[in-house]
Amino acid sequence: MVFDHPNLVSDSGLLLMSTLARRLGLPALVARWVQTEAPNPAAKVMTLVIVLHFIGEVLATIGRGGVSGKFTVRADSAFWSWELIDKLTEAGVDWSITVRLVTRVIKHDRCDPRR
Repeated sequence: MVFDHPNLVSDSGLLLMSTLARRLGLPALVARWVQTEAPNPAAKVMTLVIVLHFIGEVLATIGRGGVSGKFTVRADSAFWSWELIDKLTEAGVDWSITVRLVTRVIKHDRCDPRR
């Protein structure tokens, strides 16, 4: 995993979270126990852990800053997950997350036509 964004700083917690997860062996655990046809499941789990931590930090910072009114989190399809959507929805945050264009559509019981 490479953190190469020019505004990313080590005290933001992302580097700590990634280092801790790696040292605890999360990627190896995922590689051993997660059975999927999708490529790179360990990298995807690491991304999910970091994104959920980051969003938690963003929401906490917004709360401490006394922000009022509605705001929207926008994210690329690489960050799409039900966990992220649930976290944002529970916090009362509007969200806009792109999804990959695929040739097949899978009906999911959690799909909400209002979104």
